[in-house]
Amino acid sequence: LLRGAGVSAGAAAVGDAAPGSTVLGVVESQPLEAIVKAMDTSSDNFTAEMLVKEIGAEVAGDGSTAAGLRIVLRALGEAGVPLQGVRLFDGSGLSQLDRVTANAIATLLLVIWRAPTLRQPIWSALPIAGETGTLEYRLEQLPARGVVRAKTGTTDLATALSGYVDRRYAFSVLDNGYPVSWNATREAQDRFATALAATG
Repeated sequence: LLRGAGVSAGAAAVGDAAPGSTVLGVVESQPLEAIVKAMDTSSDNFTAEMLVKEIGAEVAGDGSTAAGLRIVLRALGEAGVPLQGVRLFDGSGLSQLDRVTANAIATLLLVIWRAPTLRQPIWSALPIAGETGTLEYRLEQLPARGVVRAKTGTTDLATALSGYVDRRYAFSVLDNGYPVSWNATREAQDRFATALAATG
């Protein structure tokens, strides 16, 4: 494209610009909080993959999935999240090799809730029952509507619903099997979240 426009261009490469180089353009990322909110609201798997790679790049200087996941697992362990039975192979959770437990997710939700710097950003990022994102058409009736904030997860092998009921409960429901029934498991998850909401 450059040559076609009459601009002399050498070979393309990735690296650091030489000191004194002319800046042709700058692209600023949205704040991480905004990226996570957009990712969680629409269940954006690509963004989840890129964030894991970015964690690897920022912390370890290696923008790979493997590097990012090593850091994620280390941070989870340091936070007290039980890792027995947990195996991560990607950032999105789409790999059929991924394994996670309801105990690990529920504990992580409690860790987040107890950390003031994490609570509000994650709370704001989660879809709201009957109103936004992947929960817009789920849990549409009271007492769950507007009270449950949760992240969904769906593959051919598993479905999940994990999050908070108002500011009273953290919960995680994981259903698996092959083939897993999306309708039956979602109905069961919604009944569970509704039962929790009804206790308020």
